[in-house]
Amino acid sequence: MNCRKSHSPSESTDEPDVHAWERLAELERRSLLAEQARQLAHRMRTPLNVIELICETLQLELQHEQGKAERLDAVLDAVTRLSTTLTETVKSNRFAPGPPRAMDPIAIAAQLVRLHDGEVEDRAEARPCVLLDPMAFEAAILHALRLIGVGARPGPRPLLRCAVVDGVLSLSLAASGAIGAPVGILNNESLMLQAAARVARDGGGRLAVEDGAVTFLLPIAAP
Repeated sequence: MNCRKSHSPSESTDEPDVHAWERLAELERRSLLAEQARQLAHRMRTPLNVIELICETLQLELQHEQGKAERLDAVLDAVTRLSTTLTETVKSNRFAPGPPRAMDPIAIAAQLVRLHDGEVEDRAEARPCVLLDPMAFEAAILHALRLIGVGARPGPRPLLRCAVVDGVLSLSLAASGAIGAPVGILNNESLMLQAAARVARDGGGRLAVEDGAVTFLLPIAAP
């Protein structure tokens, strides 16, 4: 399947204005908030499940001691309320909830790289499509750019390399002139990495961090 050139909401033939940069900043913020909510819910649900299981086991053992069983009921009620709150928190921070659809990832990635004064090396003979939510992918590219240091003042210029091998599209982002330098993974950068990796997995692919580059490996959508 070949994609026609796709346009994301930030694309314009004019110089990028303040509103375009504000939209990108809001896109990054919402993506990271959604990832943070998912990570928090995951970390808290595991111990909550353990507490729930232990309480239910104790209730069976103490079924003839009503006073103790009632106190365990209070614990289980609290666990249920907390679990419900976690679920609502994740739902309220949903990001790009739309179904995946055929999109042109090279066009979106190249647009954002050039927006940051970067360069694009496109070795793909055609314009392949992948199945993803365009807004989620746009946020993932922004996270990858931050991981390689793009966006800091002063900062490096990005270099995007695109290629298709055995039905897999490779989109590799690196700091121009800094190939081989390690990609720093710190606290908030780790959250960016998790968010970008989740988008790659949603597209049936994976994210690779090596040789100073962040690379999206995405299967091409069948025609």
